[in-house]
Amino acid sequence: MLKLKPKLIPTLFTIPALLVLFGLSFWQFQRLNWKENLISEITKQTKLESVAINNFTNSDDIFYRKTAVSGEFLHNLEIHMYGGSRQFKGKPGYYIITPLKTQNNQIFLVNRGWVPENLKDSGTRPESLVKGTVEVIGTIMPEEKKTLYIHDNQPDKNLWFYINLVEIRNALKISLNDYYILAKEEPGTLPLGRNLDPNIRNDHLGYALTWLFTAFALIFVYISYHRKGTHQ
Repeated sequence: MLKLKPKLIPTLFTIPALLVLFGLSFWQFQRLNWKENLISEITKQTKLESVAINNFTNSDDIFYRKTAVSGEFLHNLEIHMYGGSRQFKGKPGYYIITPLKTQNNQIFLVNRGWVPENLKDSGTRPESLVKGTVEVIGTIMPEEKKTLYIHDNQPDKNLWFYINLVEIRNALKISLNDYYILAKEEPGTLPLGRNLDPNIRNDHLGYALTWLFTAFALIFVYISYHRKGTHQ
């Protein structure tokens, strides 16, 4: 039989490490299930016909639907959300997010799209500050959830890392709906909008298996290190 004589220090290291590794693997499997459901929902919703936003109610079935809304941008209330390198192959920039006020005084938050870092301030891109009534065509989106790897928003600096509608309402002191609009891409214009793509990156299975295999590798190393005999 295989005989083991565990040592204190390696055991004290291995047990917590295994708990962490198995926990991370389980979490990634949960994230995998969530991401697959999200992709399925987005795929279903984006295939539906566009509907006027006034026909929507505040319920989950409005999310990821195509829509159009007319109004006037409140450029003095625009906010800047750091976009990192999510566009233009590593070039840093910001998403310009601006309230849109309709004729019946509803206010919708619109993610107008991405600009490079040097055009973050509105004064550097006067051509983007369109006046008068405009029509925004895009997708209805739920607010974003903060994860462990996302920084806290800094409203006092107009520096945002994710769309939290409660924080934005409080910072801008305006009433907003419980969703925002992601403006579609209009080639050749800034901010550069984005068409919602159901083909969302989904690496959670790879991460889950990596953590799981790492845990099994640690078990193998632990057993090998403490092995005092062989099968009889």
